[in-house]
Amino acid sequence: MKITVMLLSLLTSLSVMSQIKAGLKGINKNTKPKTETTTKESPAQSDIRMADMYIKELNSMLSEGDFKVYGKLETKIPSKMKDLKQRIETIEEVDPKYQTEDYHAEYAKFERAYNDGIAAHNEKIASDKLAKDSIANVNSPENKLLKDIDTWAHFIAFAKSPITSESAVKKEENFISGDMIYARAYFKKDISVIFGRDKYLTSYEVNGKEIYRDDMGFKTESGSNYIDIDIVVPDKRRVNRLKAFNNLPIGKHEITVKFGNDLDLSTKIIGTFILEVTEKGKAEWSKMIDDYEMRRISENEPPVEGFKNSSICSDAMRFYKEKNYNGEPFKAYIDSDEWMIKRNSIGIILYRSVDVVVWIKVNNEVCEYSILGVKQDYNGSSYEKSYFNGIGMTKKVLCSKIR
Repeated sequence: MKITVMLLSLLTSLSVMSQIKAGLKGINKNTKPKTETTTKESPAQSDIRMADMYIKELNSMLSEGDFKVYGKLETKIPSKMKDLKQRIETIEEVDPKYQTEDYHAEYAKFERAYNDGIAAHNEKIASDKLAKDSIANVNSPENKLLKDIDTWAHFIAFAKSPITSESAVKKEENFISGDMIYARAYFKKDISVIFGRDKYLTSYEVNGKEIYRDDMGFKTESGSNYIDIDIVVPDKRRVNRLKAFNNLPIGKHEITVKFGNDLDLSTKIIGTFILEVTEKGKAEWSKMIDDYEMRRISENEPPVEGFKNSSICSDAMRFYKEKNYNGEPFKAYIDSDEWMIKRNSIGIILYRSVDVVVWIKVNNEVCEYSILGVKQDYNGSSYEKSYFNGIGMTKKVLCSKIR
């Protein structure tokens, strides 16, 4: 009896355990996990691993200060960031359900650090350049010149009438177009010590741009410690300066005057004055220029006529037209008594040439001539056709003087 009871109890226990196992199997077989897609299950798992690796490397570079090193900012860091961005884009394309917010946050962090590093580098470059330029400016030839000038020069005085004071006294510095502008440069030392010769040149600048420079030295009134410049006066070559000022636009301009005594303008003194250009003043200066030029033109004489050759003169006028020079030629003549014949070393003729005076009308009163060269090659037995041999001097003459 006891044996039978024990066997029944054992069978009951085994049956219960079998049911428990069957129940557990059913749970494992039919219940799905509640979590999102895992790395192992994602089709973008290789890109995820690479993105994680790039983030780890970039964080390491960030902590080690590489984002402040321009050499790495220029090459290694942007390359890694590019790779990371491409991996994030690939993950989102291959597995749209995969969460990439953390990746974007990391990339944004690296991007800020990169931009900060580049900005700091550029700021350092600008600061270094400013310091370098400052040193260069202090030691520049121009600043050295200003220091030298200060040792021997007082200033340039400007006035609307001739300056007579031998003492260094400042005058006016504001002018209106139409005014005469006289100037006197005052020096601390005797001018014979400062200047090598008694011919002088000036240049004139507006906003750092040269508007006129004398093309040859001029002599002028001077004393032991001063030199007259006489900037705008209706006299001689100074009228060319006047033309430059009269070409300035309407409005106020600060004119910088540099004064020296050679064509390289080894400046000995610098001065400035204010010029207000007005329509009325420009008209007054234009009349002054025209009056001066008419006086100068009236002094000019036409070249003397030489031997006659109507064919050569016709050729010269044709060449003048073909070259599209100013005006319509109305008269031409040869200004020499014979041809200039060129021979080689053994006396054989090579060619002959002559200068022809070609005339045009500027207006009813003024005519202008140009010296035009005509040349003919020699072929061993005769001279060939004429051809153009350059153009030379041009000058205006009163038409009434042409014979």
